[in-house]
Amino acid sequence: MQTLKLVDQENKFLKNFFLLIFFYIVLEGAIKKWLFPNLLTEIIFIRDSIIIYGILYSFKNGIYKRIGWQKDIIFFWTLIIVFWIVLQLLINQIDSRVYLIGFRNWVLYFWFSLMFVNALNKDILDLISKIILLTIIPMGLLVVVQHYLPANHVLNTQSGLIDVEERIFTVAYGIVRTVGTFTFTYGYSQYMAFVTPFFLYFIDGGHKNDLSKKIKFILILSYVFGVMVSGSRGIIINTSFMFVIYLFYIVKNRKEKKIIPILLWILMLTILALVFFQDAIEATMFRFESAATDRWFFGRIYEAITGSEMAWKNFSFLGTGIGAGSNMSREYLGGISFFLGEGETDRILGEGGLIGLLFFIFKILFSIIVLFKSYSLSKASNNILPFFFAIFISIQATTGSITGQINAHAFTFLGLALMFSILTMNFNLKK
Repeated sequence: MQTLKLVDQENKFLKNFFLLIFFYIVLEGAIKKWLFPNLLTEIIFIRDSIIIYGILYSFKNGIYKRIGWQKDIIFFWTLIIVFWIVLQLLINQIDSRVYLIGFRNWVLYFWFSLMFVNALNKDILDLISKIILLTIIPMGLLVVVQHYLPANHVLNTQSGLIDVEERIFTVAYGIVRTVGTFTFTYGYSQYMAFVTPFFLYFIDGGHKNDLSKKIKFILILSYVFGVMVSGSRGIIINTSFMFVIYLFYIVKNRKEKKIIPILLWILMLTILALVFFQDAIEATMFRFESAATDRWFFGRIYEAITGSEMAWKNFSFLGTGIGAGSNMSREYLGGISFFLGEGETDRILGEGGLIGLLFFIFKILFSIIVLFKSYSLSKASNNILPFFFAIFISIQATTGSITGQINAHAFTFLGLALMFSILTMNFNLKK
């Protein structure tokens, strides 16, 4: 009885802690650009401090004790990175603060995600899923408002910049690329990628009795309009890809009766979008056309996963320095952007050398294993969330700017926390 009580306390802490970090990530951009534009580093430092508190709490209260081989892997990874950082620090001439950022990006948040192995249950997962889903409504409303506002409006400010011309990117024809509560377009695209598996779970029948018909309708409109006015090729490609996979999934798993209602919804929403957001659609199509003449799309995806030719050509055994490729390190490296390359694989190869190569291989293997395991779990439990959340994690692991961009890093490790919990969850056991 005492043991069950302790488990309940742990689960309650982990649920609340996860939601605290989620809302902090979603709102920290709004705090930066609308309230405290000069406190960018400090706001991130507060989040990191909360993460460290959660890790220390987990050690103190035995949360890590119920975790098996996964803890040993992360502990071994921590030792490797610390050793490599010390070695680089002794040989390379880079500001030591860069290595602190590197430790944060490569190690610290793994311990946050690890807290959720063998934690939570399906009831708590559904509650978290429902809360995350409901954030789509205010976010969708905000981006629609941003879309109709001029680029120099305060709601369209990026990172608190004063220069009107620098406030926000436009798609084309002066149409705003919406960012929601985030400081940059990539942050909003990361949020949409994170919530999409939950949205697919919802339209597949999840939360059937938890939400009213009115809320469901508003939720669908908010999500679709949020995609339409984003002006982001990344959001549109990711959303389209996930929905195509979903259609294949329901056909393969004998759920064909769901296809007709979904197609009718798509037709209706397309008509609404053409009526209300025709300018946004035309501007976005222009971006796709201009991008198509620039570089081959599948070539860019391949390079994002495997790294550029230049990154492999400049590969060194030791690496430049773990943390050197992060956007957070720019002020310590002379303000240079994309110091080691624009893609994630370029960064980790350039930062870590041999360790970066091992990290690259690990991410590929992890993605493959998680996809197969989660697909089996989804079929066995008749629940699509494990598989589609694994797709999100795999895309993040192979193409996301995890160690380089703040929002990508945050949503990846937040997602990894849930992925760890899902993979160790008994979907037939409820409390």
